[in-house]
Amino acid sequence: MNFDEKYIERFWEKVNIRGEDDCWEWLNYKSPDGYGRTRYPNGGNMTLTSRIVYILTFGDVLDNMRVLHTCDNRGCCNPKHLFLGTQTDNIHDMENKNRAVHLPEKKKIDKLTIVEIRNKYNKRINTQQELSLEYGLCLQCIRNMVIGKTHKNVGGPITIANRGFNQYNYKNRSI
Repeated sequence: MNFDEKYIERFWEKVNIRGEDDCWEWLNYKSPDGYGRTRYPNGGNMTLTSRIVYILTFGDVLDNMRVLHTCDNRGCCNPKHLFLGTQTDNIHDMENKNRAVHLPEKKKIDKLTIVEIRNKYNKRINTQQELSLEYGLCLQCIRNMVIGKTHKNVGGPITIANRGFNQYNYKNRSI
């Protein structure tokens, strides 16, 4: 990738260059997740500023390689804080630094439990919120279960309307 002098000068004007070992913060646009972003020269595609810094300092980067941060500051542009790695290297780096987010395992629920949940909700023993807490399932999972959006082939009463939006008293209604 070739960068003209004007592009390089304008790029570095948007970096807060500090001490040799400090993070050099990108001062221009950052994505919502905190990464510095800019365009390649001549109105090219958006890319990470760390990638531009690496190319300017060390040379081209293969498409399958990532530019990783030793400092874990997504907006850092200090070349001393950057190194190349694969996506797998990035994941290992996150795990080694305890920054990885581990999603909870999906819960498997048996047919009898689904019927039990539907019966409790249909008989007004529990609200969807209470069932969610009792069974350790998300509220949307419970809702989908009781209205029959999921687990259609399992027994138990299906609630057609969501009672949470229909607050009038069924016992005292007149027709």
